Amino acid sequence: MDKSILVELISGCLMDVFHIDSGGDSAADYFSAEAYSSLKWIERQTYTRTNHAKMLVGWREGAFLTEFAKMVGARRILELGTFTGFSLLCLAEGAGRATAAATVADKGSFQIDAIEINDELEYIIREGVERSRYAKNINIFFGDAKLLIPNLPSAKGSAPQYDLVFIDANKREYLQYYNLVFPLVKKGGYILADNVLWYGKGVGDAPQKADAKTQGIREFNSFIEKASADSSAKIKSHLLKLRDGLYIIQKTE
Repeated sequence: MDKSILVELISGCLMDVFHIDSGGDSAADYFSAEAYSSLKWIERQTYTRTNHAKMLVGWREGAFLTEFAKMVGARRILELGTFTGFSLLCLAEGAGRATAAATVADKGSFQIDAIEINDELEYIIREGVERSRYAKNINIFFGDAKLLIPNLPSAKGSAPQYDLVFIDANKREYLQYYNLVFPLVKKGGYILADNVLWYGKGVGDAPQKADAKTQGIREFNSFIEKASADSSAKIKSHLLKLRDGLYIIQKTE
């Protein structure tokens, strides 16, 4: 895919979701009634039962994930860092729409593998998934993604399996995650990396005293920027300034 076509794809997604910035009527109109109800439940539980509600991707970015998964026809998805499951159900909604729109010959189903290191959030994640219609399509694994990725069922075969990978886990380890999942992504598939602006510290001049998370994000951003500029590289990328920054990377070979 040419870089300009990638940008057109992203622009098309944004056209459909730019107006969604809260869980109000606009979001209720965009998501299916069941998905909206499940997402509202997860949002409420996150605010009342955790101390990290700011980690939610939110309705606008969630809608973008849904639209992007649908538009690229993602049927096999891997998520690293699902937190309380909000982004997980947004991706499932997109995969569900992509599956519904597929031709009869390619109808099949879809599957999402999600990894979360904090098992104390399991009760929210699992109940949120069960409240949706996508429970049978979702596999949830708890533990360190670096250890779990090589042992996922989808990592066992000889051919890449995933259409889309969403990275939103430990910021210190983004480049390690990327290197682990890249061989698992199909040609033409995508890797999305969240929070790459990192409150403005992930780009531009380096902070004098960069913390480990900032260093990890900057290392990842630098790697992607250089790889994208290399004519022999296997990726095209675009940094979307949505919320805290979302890197959209396509595997071209």
